[in-house]
Amino acid sequence: MIKRRVMEEGIFRFHPKCTQQGITHLSFADDLFLFSTADPYSVQILKECFDEFARCSGLWPNQGKSSVFFGNVSYDARVLIQNILDFNVGVLPVWYLGVPLISTALWVNDCKPLVQKVRDKIESWENKWLNYAGRVQLATSVLLSMQVYRSSIFLLPITVTKQIEKLIRGFIWSGKDASRGKAKVSWKDVCCPKQEGGLDLRSLRCWNKALMVYHIWNIVSDNRSLWVKWVHEYRIK
Repeated sequence: MIKRRVMEEGIFRFHPKCTQQGITHLSFADDLFLFSTADPYSVQILKECFDEFARCSGLWPNQGKSSVFFGNVSYDARVLIQNILDFNVGVLPVWYLGVPLISTALWVNDCKPLVQKVRDKIESWENKWLNYAGRVQLATSVLLSMQVYRSSIFLLPITVTKQIEKLIRGFIWSGKDASRGKAKVSWKDVCCPKQEGGLDLRSLRCWNKALMVYHIWNIVSDNRSLWVKWVHEYRIK
């Protein structure tokens, strides 16, 4: 899914000579991803092209911020390629644009920073004097919005959504000290609209599913975006 965000806001290219189209590079803002087969000859050609571009444009790579990532490559090939590129070797999965670059489903450990971010916000000193109405407003406008970005890219594990909702629930009913008191109303009722007796809070699980369905709608309606074109070309065919 991270490829979707990069392709929607950046640029991607297909190799014109490949019998099966493949992404050769991705660019986003001032970042550039270059892809190559893991053999020294291909990497050398890639390096020469990149050096020629740098000489013409004056844009040289920052050696300290540039990395090379390997996938299913032998040790000998890695050594040769690293000598050609002279970049630091990165370890996958790497975080980019706030999410991990992974090809599998999101795991609970991958979401620990998100849960900790919500916890830190609740435990910050500037929130401890809020009354009940203020805590509800904060939960609606801030705490429940902190996960929207990641929820729009991945389907969050149920354990993670439960952990975040538990923190928010304790904060609403008990303030900063979530260990005091108990929930007065079930969380399901709290998430109902105000006209139905709830507080109009969002269920994180339902909100996450809605954001995922939005991507399906873009595919079905053939939205004119690079990511939708990529899905039709590679996945749906």
